[in-house]
Amino acid sequence: MWVSLNIQPVRDEHDAIRGSVVVLHDISASKRAEAALSLYRELIAKSTDAIAIFDLEWRYLEQNAAHRRLLGYSDDDLLGQSPSVHLGEEVCAFLTREVAMAGDVRAEVQSRTKGGASLALELSAFEVRNSAGEQACYVGFARDISERKRAEVALRESEERYRVLTEAIPQFVWTVLPDGTVDFCNQHWSRFTGLPLEESLGVGWVKVLHPDDLPRALAAWEQARESNEGYEIEYRVRRASDGFYRWHLARVRPVQGAMGLVVKWMGAAIDIHDRKQAEDALKASQAFARDIIASSLDMIIVVDTSRRFIEFNHAAEETFGCLAEAVVGEPVDLLYAHPDEGHRVSDAVLACGRFTGEVLNRRMNGNVFTSVLSASTLRNSRGEVIGVMGVSRDITERRVADEQLRESLVQLRTLSRRVESVREEERTRIARELHDQLGVALTCVKLEVAQLQRLL
Repeated sequence: MWVSLNIQPVRDEHDAIRGSVVVLHDISASKRAEAALSLYRELIAKSTDAIAIFDLEWRYLEQNAAHRRLLGYSDDDLLGQSPSVHLGEEVCAFLTREVAMAGDVRAEVQSRTKGGASLALELSAFEVRNSAGEQACYVGFARDISERKRAEVALRESEERYRVLTEAIPQFVWTVLPDGTVDFCNQHWSRFTGLPLEESLGVGWVKVLHPDDLPRALAAWEQARESNEGYEIEYRVRRASDGFYRWHLARVRPVQGAMGLVVKWMGAAIDIHDRKQAEDALKASQAFARDIIASSLDMIIVVDTSRRFIEFNHAAEETFGCLAEAVVGEPVDLLYAHPDEGHRVSDAVLACGRFTGEVLNRRMNGNVFTSVLSASTLRNSRGEVIGVMGVSRDITERRVADEQLRESLVQLRTLSRRVESVREEERTRIARELHDQLGVALTCVKLEVAQLQRLL
């Protein structure tokens, strides 16, 4: 208990002290008030928020250190002044009117520092009443929210750019809440699927996925939610204009907050139907080409730019006596009778883009044979050389057949000359015999004629 002590002397008529009067007053409440006031002042002084106290005419009575740092005004600059010095008359009138009507006010306003810089402030002001319920003063709190405001402006601009971008690109764009609820789809999605935005939200999007792809899409989504990792998936989406399902490639990625927790998922999907068809056609074409290569009676061999095998068909396996697995990756000179033979072919292909001619090859058993080779460069879609393909045929049997044919022709020509000689001899013999027979006949005729003449 706190008391105030007041002692007064008691004097007689001669002004001599005869005693004293002691008066005690309980001042506990006053002391508590002083302690509270001291605490409040300390809190105000140490607060990081700018705090000011105003009289009933809204003139500055006091400002704390944070207020001085925020606005740059000293006590001499502000004490006795209206806050319109830095807030302006219109804002100041609004604040005083709101406090007068409601007893307090909270607002975001623009202010200026002593140096003229603009600040965005979050203000709150309220009236303070004494124990008798009478207005005693006004208190104002201010906090610099300029960075937050700039961040909000930047966020709005970013969101606007994002919105314009999502509406401009010819892709599906959507966002999903952590619980799996779709909360945004762009207009391209609605135009393609025919689903209004309100029908696409939640889980309405499943209505336009191909029934065969839906289980796989849902399983991929559940796995992503469990692992908090993004994923890619291909599925078909129904087009509203004709009911046709077109293939799309979707990519989904998590958006993480400050604590590393997923706060949203973002997804985008692009139409790959034409690419998918082209890939299928390419696969079919490649399979067809592989079938042709595999079934060809001619040897078909492909090497890369380093002259190493990358393709070796069945005819080549049978001709050279080795499996493709044994030679793929090996240098092509392995199959030539001499290294110079392989370089002769390579030099011609590099110089002219192709080579046609006979070459000497060597089988795995060491036997050398002749083949006729047609080789040309292979190029990619950019025109770059990626390898060389050669088509060749073992002409050993043809060489034997050609030799046999030449021998047969020689024999035939010899026989023909012999026949012609025999014919000539036979003609001579026949002519001689005819000449002799005619001579005898003519002699007989002459004799008969002579005899007839004698008789006549």
